[in-house]
Amino acid sequence: MTWKPDIGCDGLYDPISHQVEIDNELDNDEEIATILHELGHAMDEYRVERLDQPRRMKAYTAWYDGKDTKLQRKLVIEEEIIAWKIGRLIAKQLKIPLGKWYDYNQKAGLAVYRAGNKNENY
Repeated sequence: MTWKPDIGCDGLYDPISHQVEIDNELDNDEEIATILHELGHAMDEYRVERLDQPRRMKAYTAWYDGKDTKLQRKLVIEEEIIAWKIGRLIAKQLKIPLGKWYDYNQKAGLAVYRAGNKNENY
């Protein structure tokens, strides 16, 4: 896990390198929520069949390029929801109390994926 400035989003998980990057300019609540969410993606790698990985990668790539289909966007949103849920489980296991701030970050993050990529930073 690395912290970097101006990565264009709050955080990201790279399933190829298995690395997590976190924007180093987040406030504490955003940082904790982002770390838990990105760790959720990392943990989800063990749940998903490896044969499905290319389809998931293609959907995320299409979303980042702003060329996703409805089916691809649905897949990306499903993956994001799962990562947020796993983040909650990680927090519970580590006894990290989650408040409304976690829900807020989840809703804000999902809204970005639902709206489609219109952000040049991606």
